[in-house]
Amino acid sequence: MKKFMAILLCALLAMTLFTACGGQGGTESSTPESQGSKESSAVESGETSSAGTEGGRDQLTILTTLLPAIQDLSTNDFTYWIQDQVGVDITWQTIPGRDQGGTEKLALVLAGGEYPDVFMNCPFTSDMVAKYGSSEEILRPLDEYIGKITPNLDKVLEKVKEDGITLDVIRQMDGKVYALPIFDTCQHCEFSAKCWYYEPWLKQLNMEVPTTTEEFYEYLKAIKNTDLNGNGQADEIPFISSDGGGWNQQTELYLMNSFIYYNYNDRGLYVEDGKIKSSIDQEAFREGLRYVHKLYEEGLIYADSLTQDNTTSIAIVESEDPMVGVAVGGFVGMFANLGSERANGFRPMSPLKGPEGIQQAVRFPQVPTGDYAAAYMISTTCENPEVAVRLADFMYTEESTLSVRGGLGLKGVGYDDADEGQVGFDGEPAIWKSLIPWNDSDPQNQSWLALGVWDYTNLRAACAVKEGTDMWTEEGNEWQLYATTEEFYAPYKSKTCDSLPPLNFTVEESDEIATVVTDLFTKSYFDNARYGFISGEMSLDTDWDSYVQYLNDNGYTRMKEIYQTAYDRQYGNS
Repeated sequence: MKKFMAILLCALLAMTLFTACGGQGGTESSTPESQGSKESSAVESGETSSAGTEGGRDQLTILTTLLPAIQDLSTNDFTYWIQDQVGVDITWQTIPGRDQGGTEKLALVLAGGEYPDVFMNCPFTSDMVAKYGSSEEILRPLDEYIGKITPNLDKVLEKVKEDGITLDVIRQMDGKVYALPIFDTCQHCEFSAKCWYYEPWLKQLNMEVPTTTEEFYEYLKAIKNTDLNGNGQADEIPFISSDGGGWNQQTELYLMNSFIYYNYNDRGLYVEDGKIKSSIDQEAFREGLRYVHKLYEEGLIYADSLTQDNTTSIAIVESEDPMVGVAVGGFVGMFANLGSERANGFRPMSPLKGPEGIQQAVRFPQVPTGDYAAAYMISTTCENPEVAVRLADFMYTEESTLSVRGGLGLKGVGYDDADEGQVGFDGEPAIWKSLIPWNDSDPQNQSWLALGVWDYTNLRAACAVKEGTDMWTEEGNEWQLYATTEEFYAPYKSKTCDSLPPLNFTVEESDEIATVVTDLFTKSYFDNARYGFISGEMSLDTDWDSYVQYLNDNGYTRMKEIYQTAYDRQYGNS
């Protein structure tokens, strides 16, 4: 406690000095050693800041993304704590976020010839990792350390391999690993193509929750033909989506998986028995579109669903009189104001069984991708690579993870051990409880706010549910999403098909794929075709063959071949 108070007083003093100097978080150094020693570089504001050091400790320079809500990384409570735990002193350099010019700033750093010891949460892509690792040799291969001085990472890898997650997802073409990832499995994100029905109307109709596509059709017709909101107008909307924007709110996504495995985000590609297959050029996809078209043609799907964004759907759902019977999306907040009386009336509907007996929930694999796959990299100029690896490995511990990803501060400040008898989202004894609600917008200096790497795979569901919490309120939303997913969607995970894992491509392969994607998807040929088939502007009888021919003539078959080659190469399929 004395040590903690001393650290806190030091932090407060540093913050006071910092404020007195008129500095802004992350752009002005708060330590006497670094004030007045400003370097000119690609780093944001051209400055570095160093946390308080102790003689004899190892030194590391870390370049990271500047988060406005962190007042000063060099005096942050978590910085002091993790430095003491690992025995290292950190000098910080920052660049803006990706959307604020961070990609350009990072490129300047990489071209400058002088590199930090560690790149942490910088806007790297997989292609950049390959380039600056395999080709430019700016990033250091980490294989010689993994499994030897990484006990915490080793435990994580042993645990997540049950979900099919291995380092193969981030291994580059040369067979080496250049980055350490973030493990942050989100159960409700994994099955986020959800469907929600308005329970008060189901009860008014005295009907059961639909379980088949035919029952669903009859349910939507009943909504359309009944004045359920009692306003004397035929204004009930049986089904609404937000194809123009939103989280997995494509009009056909939830419904199509009653006919064929379909992931819109993967451009219709999926894996079955180690083979890359496609859905959007198959007969079963046509039959699924035929079903969706029937709903649309009979006025059971709101006509603007094909173009509107979720802001519009929220306004419709939250209108004075109830208007909507069924909506799709990752969670209720996609189409209604979370916590409102209207939103609290919606309940989840499991995947429907199609005419051929198919009943499955499309999966969005929670493997490290994008920024999460390239979260922590060590430069080849780092003089203490073992120390840099040891620092990252410590971040995978439970206490470190909860301090930055879970409870918004150190143990006893941001989170603490769960009380005896408390249970988590999964109904098992809880491991921890949050003391400070998550807030990544208001200024604070006790946490890194999800900077670094971590292992949140089993801790999300292990958070204690506060006594008296109603899962159908805004406060209970995270709990409700977990419980909803476990009960209504996870049991319907396909036993034979899965969405694509992360894949690495050669430069030539990437160029070929980019051409196909531009022609078929970026320019919206596929979107225009599915809109046309659903709305009836294109005929599923007379236009289907030419649609399939266009896909193949413009490289869709070739794209599948490239994906198969990359899949075999990366995951050892033969």
